[in-house]
Amino acid sequence: MSLLLQARIDSHSEGGQLLFAGLSLSINRGDRLALVGHNGCGKSTLLALLAGHRALDDGEVMPQKGLRLAQVEQFIPSRLTHAAVLEAVLDASADQRQSWRAEALLFQLGFDASDLKLRLQDISGGRQTLVLVARTMLQGPDLMLLDEPSNHLDLDALVALEQRLLAFQGAFVVVSHDRRFLDRVTRETLFMRDRSILRIRRPYSEAKQRLDAADEAARAARDAEDKRIDSLRRSAQRLAQWGRDFDNEDLSKRAKAMKRRIERLQDERTFVTSGSPLELSLQLGTSRSKLALKIDETWVPHPADPSKRLFSVPETALRNGDKAALLGENGVGKSTFIRMIVEAAGDTQNATKLRLSPQTKLGYFDQELGEVTGEQRMIDFVLKRTAQDSQTVTARLGRAGFDEADRHKPLSVLSGGERARLMFAVISMCAPNFLILDEPTNHLDIEGREHIEAELEKSKATLLMTSHDRLFTESLATRFFWIRQGRLLEVPSPDAYFEATRATEPSSEAAEDADPTTEDETLERIVELEGKIEAMLRRKRKHQKPERVAHWRAEVSRLNAKLG
Repeated sequence: MSLLLQARIDSHSEGGQLLFAGLSLSINRGDRLALVGHNGCGKSTLLALLAGHRALDDGEVMPQKGLRLAQVEQFIPSRLTHAAVLEAVLDASADQRQSWRAEALLFQLGFDASDLKLRLQDISGGRQTLVLVARTMLQGPDLMLLDEPSNHLDLDALVALEQRLLAFQGAFVVVSHDRRFLDRVTRETLFMRDRSILRIRRPYSEAKQRLDAADEAARAARDAEDKRIDSLRRSAQRLAQWGRDFDNEDLSKRAKAMKRRIERLQDERTFVTSGSPLELSLQLGTSRSKLALKIDETWVPHPADPSKRLFSVPETALRNGDKAALLGENGVGKSTFIRMIVEAAGDTQNATKLRLSPQTKLGYFDQELGEVTGEQRMIDFVLKRTAQDSQTVTARLGRAGFDEADRHKPLSVLSGGERARLMFAVISMCAPNFLILDEPTNHLDIEGREHIEAELEKSKATLLMTSHDRLFTESLATRFFWIRQGRLLEVPSPDAYFEATRATEPSSEAAEDADPTTEDETLERIVELEGKIEAMLRRKRKHQKPERVAHWRAEVSRLNAKLG
C-alpha cells in the first residue's frame, strides 16, 4: 500500500483541555476509515489538524509529496448562500470548464436538472451537505475528510451519498454517528479514546464487538490483578508486623521484597480504558391511562399556506406504552404533524381533533433545538424549565458532562452535541410519560445513541419519534406510521419504507441473494445482513420475523463459505 499521510501527535490541547497524547495515525491509498468517539473527544479537531487548518502543539503531520487532500466543509460559505447549486459546486474548482463533471456528480447525488439553478438558501440542510460533498469531489482529491456528512439527510439522500463514497477512487476518513452508514461505506474503524486512537481493521459494528470483547477481557484481567495485589499487600503487612513483633529481620526483609513485587505488579497492570466521561441517561414517567393520544380523522395543513393539505390522517390512537415511528421523506410534513400534537397538549379544552389524555405529561425534543438558543445562561434555562432546586440541577448537569464553567455559559455558544445533551437532561428532570423525539440522534455520538436506545427500550412511557438513523428506528419502534402519497398509513414494519427509499438497490429477497462480485462487496454484504439480524432480534418477540432472520442467516453462511 502507498502511504498518503502520516501523523504523530505527541500532545495537543484545545481551550485548556488536553485532547491528544501519543497519538499516531497512517493513512494509505484506498483506505476507507470511520472515525468514531464520544462528543468532545476531538474528532473534528483531528480532521482539522490532518487538513492543516490548525497548528499542532507538539508533533508532526506529514503528507505525501503532491498529496491532493480536501476536507468537506461543514457549512456553505456565506458568500455562496445566494448562489445556484451548480454555481456553488463549480466555485470550488479552478477549471470552470468542468461544468459537465459537476453536473454528473450532482446527478449521482440525487439532484435533477431542475435543481441545478435553485439557490442554496432555498434547499434543505441535507441537500446543502450533498452540494458540499460535490464541491470537494470535483477537486479530485487523493484523500477526503468528511465530518458528519450523514447529518440531516433523508434516506434517499443518504443512499446517494453512500453510493458516491463506495465509487470514490481515493481514500477517505469519515466522522458519522450513523452506524449503518459506517458499516456500508468503511472498512476500518478508528476509535478515539484515552487521548489516542485504536485502529481495528473491520467496519464499525464488527469492530465495536471486538472492542467490547477486548474491553471486557481487560476489565476481568485487571480485576484479577487487583485482587492478587490486595492479597499480597495484606500478606506483606502481616509479615512486616510479625517482623516488628518478634524482632525477626528475615520476616522484615521478606515483607520489603513483597512490597517491591507489589509495585512491579501495579506498574504492569492491564490497561483499562477510561471510556466516555459523559453520562447520557433518560428517566421517564408512566401513566395509568389506556390511551395517550386520540386522533379523529383530519388532515395536516401546509405551514406556509394552511389551505393546502400535506397529508390526510385517519382516525387512530396511540396506546399508553406504544413506541411509534413516523416515517417519510424530508418535506412530507413529519415535523408539522408533530408540532400539531405538541400544540394540542396545550389545548386544555380539547377543542382540536388531536386529544391527549389528561394524565399525559408531554416531553418534546425538537430537531432544531430551537429552545436551546439565545444569551440565557445554561443554569437559568434548566431551572426555569424543570422546577428543580439548584442542587439537583447542578448534580444532573455534572453527570451530563457540564462542569461549573459550562453551567454559566450562554446557550448561544454551545455546540450541537452539547445542546442535545442539555435537552435530554432537561427532559429527564421533567420525567414525561409521553415523549416526542423529532430527529433526536442528529447531534449525538454513537455511544450516546446507544445509551438513549437502552433507556427508551426499557421505559414504559409512550414514544413518538422520527429519525433517519435506521438502526435506531428498527431497534426501538413497535408501531410504524408512513406518510405516503398524501396519507398517513400504519404499516406492520419499516421494511417497505426502507426498500422504497432504496429504489436503486435490490428490493426483494431474490434480488438480495445475488452474489456480490468482489471480496470487499461480500464482506460489506455480510456486515449489512448481520446488522439486520441484530436489529430484528432486538425487537420485542411479537414484532420479530423469524422467517426473515432465517433467510438472512442462510445468506450469511453462504457468503462466509464463498470467502472460504
